[in-house]
Parts: sequence; C-alpha cells; structure tokens
Amino acid sequence: MEKTKESIFAKRNAIMAIGALLLLIVSIIIENPIYHLEHGVEVYNFEIASSLFREISFALIIALVVSYGIERQARAQDNENSDRMRQQIAADVFSGVFSKFLPSAYVVHVIKSALNYNIIREEMRVIIEIHNLTKEQKDFLGENSKDLIQLKTTMIFTLKNISIIPIKHAVRCHYLNKFSLPDAMCGLRSVFIKQREFNLDEIELGKIPSFDKKSTTYEWNVDINKEESINIRIEGIVLKKIEDDEIITNILPTMKFEMSINNHIPGLEASVISRSSSSLEKSYSSDDSGLTEVKLSNPMLPYESVVVWWAKKRQAPTI
Repeated sequence: MEKTKESIFAKRNAIMAIGALLLLIVSIIIENPIYHLEHGVEVYNFEIASSLFREISFALIIALVVSYGIERQARAQDNENSDRMRQQIAADVFSGVFSKFLPSAYVVHVIKSALNYNIIREEMRVIIEIHNLTKEQKDFLGENSKDLIQLKTTMIFTLKNISIIPIKHAVRCHYLNKFSLPDAMCGLRSVFIKQREFNLDEIELGKIPSFDKKSTTYEWNVDINKEESINIRIEGIVLKKIEDDEIITNILPTMKFEMSINNHIPGLEASVISRSSSSLEKSYSSDDSGLTEVKLSNPMLPYESVVVWWAKKRQAPTI
C-alpha cells in the first residue's frame, strides 16, 4: 500500500515537473523577437501568451515544491503511526500469548517495565577505582577522615535510538556528598556526550536544584536521531566508609555489561555480586594487582543492578 502511494506521488510530481518545463520553454520561444519577425506576427500578442505561459510554469514549479514538502511530512507521519501500530500489535500478541499462563496484570507490567523502550544501551562498561583519601581531602575532613576511602567511578556506554523518529533523551546521574566536601574534591569530574567533552560551566548547568545539599543530580538533554548510536562517558568521585558497598542500577535495557574493579588499598578486599537475572562471569582476577574484571552472561534488564563491596581482609583463625 505504501509503495503504491509513493508510486502515485512520484508519477504526479514527474508530470507536473515536465509540464512546468515545457511551458517555460514555450514562453521563451514565443518571446524571441527573431521568431516574431520571421512569421510576421504582432509582438504584443506573443508577449501576452509568453507571460501567461511563464506564470503558469512558475505556479506549477511552486506547486511541485509545496507538494513535495507535504508528501515528505505525510510520509514521516505515516511511518511514525505505522511504528506505533506495530509496537501495539506486538504488545497485544505478547500479552495475549502469555496471559494464558500468567495473570494479565503481571504481563502488562512486564511489557511496560521491560519491553516498551525506544532507547537501549548497546554496551556499558563501569570502572571502579578504590583509593586512599588525598592529602587535601584528609586536611579538609581532619579527624572525620578516619576509616574513609575515595571511590572513583567511570561509566562508559553507548545509547541507541531503536525507533524510526528522533528522540530527545535525558542523560542523568546522581552523586552523594555526605561529608560536604568542596566540588573540587568530590562529585562529578568529567562528562563526554556525543563526541564532545563538557567544560566545567556546562557540567554545572546540568545540576538539578535540590534542597538536599548532600545529594546532587545532573541531567543533560541530548537529541538522538532514528537508529543513531552515541557514546557517553561520565566520571565522578565519592567518599565511602572503608567497609561499604556501591550499587550500580541500570534503568535501560543493556545488551552487554562489563565491569572492572581496581583496588589500590593494601589490606582491603573487593568483589562484586549480581542483583539481576543474569549471572556474573569473572574474566580476570589478581590479588597482587587488585584488579578484577567481570561481565554479565546475558543482557541486563531495566532496574537490575550489580553491587560492588569492599572490606578489610580478615585473617583466618589459627587452630
């Protein structure tokens, strides 16, 4: 049906273009003074005809341009409506099949929370680095710096718009500053979105106003064209207890998830556990270097998470 429509539009536009071109050529020939003298015809009659043909040809050209614009807009609207209809049909089929075995309310919730997405993460890599506090941090905190560590988190991921229309997506991250350190010692350090590194002013503009001074949320809106993939890197620092954990929660369907844990503190052990339907596979681990690398065996669903924990090494009891 869509190809038939496009064929009709194309034929109509071709006829209008050819007609406009012929009328324009005729008007030029008629207006030629030599042609008038050779045939002994009064010039003013041909000037009138020439003007008439020229105006008609210009009108056809304008109509052709307007028609093309309307046709393009209508095609985009049809594609958007078709995409929505396909999604609705797919959801109805999925719901109809699984509702025979599961409560319909549960199936509807699964569709809305796990399947109804236009943006996905093609891949995501999280790098966790555990360090002792810097001298500046220790000096600022004084006695309060005891039993604290610095956690540096770098998230690198690729977002893809899987719909057929452009989408404005909100890139958001959240940081805690429980100890009220200056921004230079804690918080967001670096942001890279869509082939561009943000400067400090642009990072600051991403702050969402909040009454909670120990918690900061950042958000930047980014335009993603249909079927376009963009790269994002976000890096930040928080202070944590020497025995604590960090939860990395996913809010988008993620096809591939990997994590590296770099523990730079002797006497501290660190590991990671999965809070998702997929198991963790350890690809590398070294007690000497403090490096552990893991990946999820399957795609990560929305609102699933992994938990990184660290604690002081305990000596095995002697008998």
